[in-house]
Amino acid sequence: MAAWPLDVALSRRAILFGTFTLIAIFKVSLVAIYGPIFVPDTSGYIAVANEMLKSNAWLNDAQLSAGPFPPLAIRMIGYPAALAAAMQIGGPLWPYLIVALQFAMTMAVLWAIYALGIRLRLPWGLALFAVVAFATSDQLVTDQCILTDSLNADFIILAVCILAYGAPSDRPLSLWTATAAGALLVPAFLLREAMPFLAMTMLPLVVVRCFRDWSGRAAIRAALACALMLLPLLGTAEIYKGWNRHRTGERFVTTSAQLTLMLAQLVAAKHDHQVFDGDTPLDRAARETVRHYDFGDITPINRELIERGYRPTEIARMSQAHYFALG
Repeated sequence: MAAWPLDVALSRRAILFGTFTLIAIFKVSLVAIYGPIFVPDTSGYIAVANEMLKSNAWLNDAQLSAGPFPPLAIRMIGYPAALAAAMQIGGPLWPYLIVALQFAMTMAVLWAIYALGIRLRLPWGLALFAVVAFATSDQLVTDQCILTDSLNADFIILAVCILAYGAPSDRPLSLWTATAAGALLVPAFLLREAMPFLAMTMLPLVVVRCFRDWSGRAAIRAALACALMLLPLLGTAEIYKGWNRHRTGERFVTTSAQLTLMLAQLVAAKHDHQVFDGDTPLDRAARETVRHYDFGDITPINRELIERGYRPTEIARMSQAHYFALG
């Protein structure tokens, strides 16, 4: 009878090892069949990576005059930097290096999800199901794409797992844990500019983990843990804005609102043409250029505004202001 728990433990370890092995084999098989996948956004990241490899000019000049969507201004620097490093190391095989990196990160996240499930006292089978569910979700596709989505999601989920891991215990969030979670949000931000907004969704978890005791030194320690969690991300965002001011004369993170928020407004205008009924330069440019109310109309709007003398940074601010005014 004493051997039965040991047999169960060995059986579970075998199933766990087999599951992770099958996931890895499946992912590698998909790469062998389809190879790394290039999507429309991939060319923008490659353009920035090529600029980084060509010279150091990108450090001091964001090239706002390089068309309506200047790659050095519209893209965060993190993913192109990874591509540039892979190009230097792997030569023509660099896409496989990037996919391998994304695979490795996701496998680490899968283990973190499983460990968190066990820590939260979920049934063993349910914890393993969470692993399989994530492995076969969108991550199955984005891991194979030359795109920021895979690594960005991995860093965020790792940070959440680290924060949530100690939730069942009565111990407050340790300073080392807060530092580790905060550090993971920095590369997530360097991959996707929306990270400071996404971090707001993590605040309830941060509050629960940090502020368990409001008395004396415990409250001070909780406040310090919260700062260690959030300040690296917020500080990096401010540094990034300062760097762009050095490169362009204006403080901003990216000009991606030229694309993302513009598309949202075009989709809305397809159902309500009053979206562009105003008298702003953006409204007038849209009325003159929009034909199909889809992604293809974004470039004509931006080109029209560029021809009227507006910089991409100004167009991004216009798009953002117009978007929030609609609300």
